Parts: sequence; C-alpha cells; structure tokens
Amino acid sequence: GRKMVSTLDPARPLRAVTCGACGGTGHVVRRALKTKMTPAQYRASGKEKDIQAGICDLLGLCGIPFSVTDGSLIFKDGKVVGRAVTTDGWPDVVACLPPTGRLLAIETKSAKGKLEPSQKAFLPLLQDAGALVCVPRSLPEFARILLEAGIKHQALVVLTKEF
Repeated sequence: GRKMVSTLDPARPLRAVTCGACGGTGHVVRRALKTKMTPAQYRASGKEKDIQAGICDLLGLCGIPFSVTDGSLIFKDGKVVGRAVTTDGWPDVVACLPPTGRLLAIETKSAKGKLEPSQKAFLPLLQDAGALVCVPRSLPEFARILLEAGIKHQALVVLTKEF
C-alpha cells in the first residue's frame, strides 16, 4: 500500500493528508481540509457532530464495527411523545473492539462540552460492567484511545503524532 503522507505544518493552515490505506483524503480528516485555521485552532473549534463524524470515519477505516445512537425525538400528531433512545445517558456511539469484543462506549464532546447528569450517572455503570468508556474531545484524542486499546492502524499513529 501507499505510505501515509502529510503536508501538515503546525504553524500553517491545514492541508490534505493522503490515506495510506486507499490513497484518498475523503475520510478521517475530510472536515479539516477546507479550513484556513491552524491545526490548534481547528481542534479547539470542533463541534460535537463533526468530532463524532470523524470518529465514525476512523472506526470504519480501522474495521471496527460500530453504531451511532439515534437520539431523535418521536412525534405523534405533531407532539413529542418520546425519544428513540430509551436509556438516559446512553453514549453517542458504541463499538465492538477486536479481537475481544469489548464494548467501547463513546460520548463525544466539544472542547468546552460538559456531560449531562444522566451521562455522569450512566457511563460509570457501563465501565463497571467492563466497557471501555471514553469522552473524546478531538479526533487525535480518540486515535490515542484506540492505540492504547491495542488497535493497530497507520492512521492512528499519524493522527496522534501530527495533529
């Protein structure tokens, strides 16, 4: 395969990173490519939905099965009658870590985002049951978590070293 090549310079605006797996730039870092911010500015300005989308891209790239929690409202006759999630505090994304099958519970937050009281109460229950629970605030932070969990992929190394 191709080698992961980066043209990032911490003092300059972000540039494209070529993926060693497919040669493309569409996944993992796609949200970083169209900005004139420095890498530090980009990381600090990340919205939860963008960080979560990047995390899902990275899980897919690493071949880790995952599911995004559907927290949307349920309507009947124009009125809210419930939520798609029935457990308050359930994480944004859950994944199954190879080769053990350990549950990875991911509650994505922005740099300034705070856990809701229901999340503060529920996430420790998952951890006590054996899940790896994380609250990443950036894609490089999540890449470090995957590396520490024993996942091996060149994109993880690049993200942790260069961002």
